[in-house]
Amino acid sequence: MMEVTVVLDRFLAAFPRDDAGVTEPVSRRPELVAVRGYGEAAEAVGSGSRGGGRFRLLSERTWTEATGVLVRAFPGDVGRAIPFGRDWMGRIYAIDVSRTVDGDPQITLLEVNQARSFQVDHSLTSFLDEGLVDEPDLYLEQEVYDAWVAGGGALPGPDECVGFVVPSFLGGDFATTNLEVTDLSVYWEVTAQLVEASRTLRPGTGISGVSID
Repeated sequence: MMEVTVVLDRFLAAFPRDDAGVTEPVSRRPELVAVRGYGEAAEAVGSGSRGGGRFRLLSERTWTEATGVLVRAFPGDVGRAIPFGRDWMGRIYAIDVSRTVDGDPQITLLEVNQARSFQVDHSLTSFLDEGLVDEPDLYLEQEVYDAWVAGGGALPGPDECVGFVVPSFLGGDFATTNLEVTDLSVYWEVTAQLVEASRTLRPGTGISGVSID
């Protein structure tokens, strides 16, 4: 594998570390480590949240949970998307091994609230150092974040996200009044179940039988 130097000066300046104390180590899954630049990016970014809770790399535990969401809610992306990070709203960033530019896999955004995935034309390192820094509205919902904080909304803790009470794919408003701080694992699990259940329903049909193990 070609050696690369990952600096990420712009990302590290725009997204200072938030957490103090012990946090879960960043995932070192072989499929992530095999991606050019991931190892050095993981060392530079580290564990814990950055930028006021806006971004985190996945730990081993949250990687497993995010992969579960991928399998259940985004079956069309299974086999090509490898989760590596998440944002303050519980959206999942994944490396897309099916699309490469100059040998570098590109990025896919798994929009959990919308039950849709979006292709992002960035490699891992350019996404961190350019995409997130230059286009935070597009990749981090910065305007919504600012409105949430300005309205007194709490920042998510290590195991939390600011999730939608009623997801957009079920008709929920994309507004701060439809947001709440919630347990990340529960949010991902419930939303994945709702996505699965909604695939076979006619418009207007209610959903029941959602459970948490």
